[in-house]
Amino acid sequence: MANYKLNYRIGGCLVLISLFLQSCGRLSGQCVPESGKFVEDVSTANQEEQRGVINHNLSLTFTKFQAHQGNAGFQYILGTMYYRGQEVVQNYQKALQWYEKSAIQGHPGAQNNLGWMYQNGIGITQDYQKALEWFTRSAMQGHVLAQHTLGWIYQNGVGITQNDEEALQWYQAAANQGYREAQFSLGIIYDNGYGVNQDRDQMLRWYGAAANQGHVIAQAKLGEIYQFGEGVNQDYREALRWYGAAAAQGSTIAKHALGWMYQHALGVAQDYRKALTWYEQAASQGDVGSQTNLGWMYQHGLGVAQDYQKAFRCYKVAAKHGDANAQNNLGMMYQCGIGVAQKYQKALKWFQIAVRQGHAASKNNIGIVYFRGQGVPQDFREALRWYEEAANQGNVDAQYNLGLMYVCGGIGLDKDGPKALEWFWKAAEQGCLAAQVHVEEITKGRPS
Repeated sequence: MANYKLNYRIGGCLVLISLFLQSCGRLSGQCVPESGKFVEDVSTANQEEQRGVINHNLSLTFTKFQAHQGNAGFQYILGTMYYRGQEVVQNYQKALQWYEKSAIQGHPGAQNNLGWMYQNGIGITQDYQKALEWFTRSAMQGHVLAQHTLGWIYQNGVGITQNDEEALQWYQAAANQGYREAQFSLGIIYDNGYGVNQDRDQMLRWYGAAANQGHVIAQAKLGEIYQFGEGVNQDYREALRWYGAAAAQGSTIAKHALGWMYQHALGVAQDYRKALTWYEQAASQGDVGSQTNLGWMYQHGLGVAQDYQKAFRCYKVAAKHGDANAQNNLGMMYQCGIGVAQKYQKALKWFQIAVRQGHAASKNNIGIVYFRGQGVPQDFREALRWYEEAANQGNVDAQYNLGLMYVCGGIGLDKDGPKALEWFWKAAEQGCLAAQVHVEEITKGRPS
């Protein structure tokens, strides 16, 4: 989406150049659930503690004594102590030994952790089949972490044949116990239709369940869903609510989105200072899209004193981290001499870098470079080629520029009214007022 344009008159024709762009920064719809992390079986430990079986104030000596006496709970605790290096020297082999003793007796937490060690080759040779065996034993006893990990294993085909039905079954089992990671995973499954029909109701149900338990990515995802009306009625206030919840937990995606909403008055009064603050927070956490948007704010003096040098620095940081919009904007600053000495070769360099990511506006801008001969020999045919590439990607400025080239002629190609009208129509349909004027002029007097 072009947010700023410069006008040039060349040979009597008006040429629009797509310039500085911002990043909306949406979440990817292709989220992949994480595998289970190594976690103490807290629920089981708590239950045993309530029954008086475990007392964490007891000495290491007593814990070892009980473990050697065959107490599965203490064997599990001792294994965890060796795994974490608590009160003992960290020793994965001893952790494995004590987990195995406990797991053989049926301790679900030990079975889960033993599965994790086999899956990741911690203290032993990696063995997916043994990992699957121990995770399954644990999950069959209702261990929520093992159930979620099994869902991940089956969904991603880790050491076994990928099986969406099995994945769904295990995610569902863990989600029904209130495990928020599994609830979020189910939201992803129904959102993207992984092994099931896409189901917006189920998507909202499970994202909502996870978000209500404080799952920060689910909260940010719900914000996006309501902001863009993905399977629901667009609701900016609901989007703000969920983005706010996620931002409070430090989500850079949510902070970026809040900046965007305050900047563009989406469900809230326009407030450039608040937008700037959210972008600054997200940028300080490494969000390159927010860094680009900070450059935009400084360039245009939105919520802050206009400062081209700061804008240039912001764009440069984001551009070096791969943000195509920032790369395009940096190229335009070099091309126009804004905040930096005018250097056409550097402008072309940054446009070309952005084009490697398929950036349509930069393709249009390379077309302008060749059209005007800025740092390169003037080449209308090359300009036409770049305009066509950008226009076929839907870039409105390139569509308009193609219309101008065909309506003017005399610049390396013949006039072609029908082609000019075709491209003006496409640009006009995207709201280009200048293109609408040309459409009216070309069609004036034609039979309807």
